[in-house]
Amino acid sequence: MRKIFTMGAVLVALTACNKELKETPKSLVTNEAIFESVQGLQNVLNGAYQPLKNGYASGFGTAALNAVLMGGDDITTHQASNKQELREMDQFAVNATNSRLSAIWLGCYKSIQNANNIISNYKKVSGDPTVINQIGGEAYFLRAFSYFWLVRLWGNIPVITTNYDVKLLSVEKSTPQKVYELIEADLKQAELLMGNLKPTTSRVNAGSAKALLAEVYLTEGGYPVTDGSKYALAAAKAKEVIDNKAKYGFDLVADLTNLWTGTTASNHTTEDVFALQFCNSCGNGVALYGKSSMPDPEESGWSDYFSEINFFNNFPAGKRKDI
Repeated sequence: MRKIFTMGAVLVALTACNKELKETPKSLVTNEAIFESVQGLQNVLNGAYQPLKNGYASGFGTAALNAVLMGGDDITTHQASNKQELREMDQFAVNATNSRLSAIWLGCYKSIQNANNIISNYKKVSGDPTVINQIGGEAYFLRAFSYFWLVRLWGNIPVITTNYDVKLLSVEKSTPQKVYELIEADLKQAELLMGNLKPTTSRVNAGSAKALLAEVYLTEGGYPVTDGSKYALAAAKAKEVIDNKAKYGFDLVADLTNLWTGTTASNHTTEDVFALQFCNSCGNGVALYGKSSMPDPEESGWSDYFSEINFFNNFPAGKRKDI
């Protein structure tokens, strides 16, 4: 009886399904549907910012950022074994398995993926052109920002400027020169598309693009591009931002301590040319919040990093050194 019942059920199923099943999923948004509105475009832009601050998963929300800054002569770390990966950065002897690197790599490429999606589609969206151009400009900025970090850390890297395609699985690496050419082009486009004021405090404007471009030019003047002509461009672009600081809402704060209150009062100051906003309760930014740089046991910190003694001794006397 069991076999007869089963066969009967199959026959009923086969005879009943004579039309193709077409679904309209409500929980998934297709690529085409996203770009039917400005709000959809904004959602994709939010997705381009988020990978840069996904706590321990990706981006700059953990001690991974501190690690990649160890190569300078201003900070170092102690000799405890759990700081091995920080010491590798400090000593310019980085192992390929260093886990501090993966967060930056993943965060930047995920941001690039979403930025590419916007850049490929923002002109197709109907709505306020000022708002749409601003979103497009921010996408160009984020792509340039991400590639700027990647090229400085890895040198020859894959450059991806399109939406996903199976051909990308065999993409070749580009030289730093080629990467910087893209970064420059993206920031120049961002300058043109974005407004002078930030849409919200945690986003960017034309002045942010100009300021980053000045830093890019300055970096290109040194290794590995070593193009001395970039220094004059860096100075000119930086002066453009400084001379128009009121136009872009930038300025130095009157009291340096305002930047380091440890409260939300230090967020969204006029010194924020571009600042990723972190939130402990949101699950990101936990490791950067005070503990990493605070001494142990004096301030119950982690002592992950601190000033190089020579850097501290040679630093000019004054308020900044006292703080």
